[in-house]
Amino acid sequence: MAMIGTRIIGHKLRVMIALLICATAIPAWATIPDIERQALLTLYISTHGADWGTSTNWNGAEGTECTWFGITCDAANLHVTSIQLEHNNLTGTLPALTGLTSLVDFDVLDNHLTGPVPALTGLTALQNFLVAFNQLSGPLPALTNLQTFAANGNQLTGPIPSLAGLTNLQTFWVSSNYLTGPLPALTGLTKLSSFEAYKNGLTGSIPSLTGLTNLMNFNVSSNDFTGPIPVLSDLTSLRYFSVGTNQLTGSIPALTGLNNLHYFKISRNRLTGSVPTAPASLISNASSLCPNPLSTTASENDVGWNAATGHTPWWATPYNSNRCDDIFTNGFDG
Repeated sequence: MAMIGTRIIGHKLRVMIALLICATAIPAWATIPDIERQALLTLYISTHGADWGTSTNWNGAEGTECTWFGITCDAANLHVTSIQLEHNNLTGTLPALTGLTSLVDFDVLDNHLTGPVPALTGLTALQNFLVAFNQLSGPLPALTNLQTFAANGNQLTGPIPSLAGLTNLQTFWVSSNYLTGPLPALTGLTKLSSFEAYKNGLTGSIPSLTGLTNLMNFNVSSNDFTGPIPVLSDLTSLRYFSVGTNQLTGSIPALTGLNNLHYFKISRNRLTGSVPTAPASLISNASSLCPNPLSTTASENDVGWNAATGHTPWWATPYNSNRCDDIFTNGFDG
């Protein structure tokens, strides 16, 4: 009997040791720094988290932050790297994100946020910042070395800040706001792929686009730009170019070498001179040249523009009897 009892005790001891080993092998949730937890809680309170569409696990115990809806942490669960709360009924204002020094992605696109865009100072890891389609107001903050900045579809005012030194910038969208002043220099932004600043109150001339060989989309239509269309010959990746509804003057630059260009929209300006050769890559019925006081003297370039604009001849827009300049001969600008 004593031997049986010893065996039972030994078996229980082995089971306990095995359970202890298993328990120590299961990783507990790591704890993010308190400053990061407080930043998340402040975000929740400031944007009325109780009314969010989804707020699973938010306000949970310390060590659970990486399980909160929309939060992603690094592999060790030690730092917050991503906040994804787009289309989630956030209201109120965005607080400062200070303390989230490992944050790479911040996305609160398409909510109902008001107030200013917070400063991005100190967010040294930030690459993508998306606050588009809210009701944010006030000026744009100074920008860090981002890849993506999207603040279009708000009520922002003031100038576009300097983009100098943002060598990783690929996407910059600030359309449909109330921004004023000139466009900043784009020199050196060699990774820039998409630049949109249409429907604002921007003035001055369009800056040089030389060297932007990765630029695919450029849209600054519906502003108050003056001066000429800049040289476009370097934009070998360009697909969409729109500068319509401004006050641009001078001639249309050569489009030679733009073998990827699909859309070319320059209507409602004050451009003069003859049309250049149309790139063969232009999509039929997708470009617009008129109204502008351009020369309508017949040339070998007409055939390409007839196809690209969907009008034959291309200057008969919008009426067959029109000569491309009806907006001027009727005594007003558009």
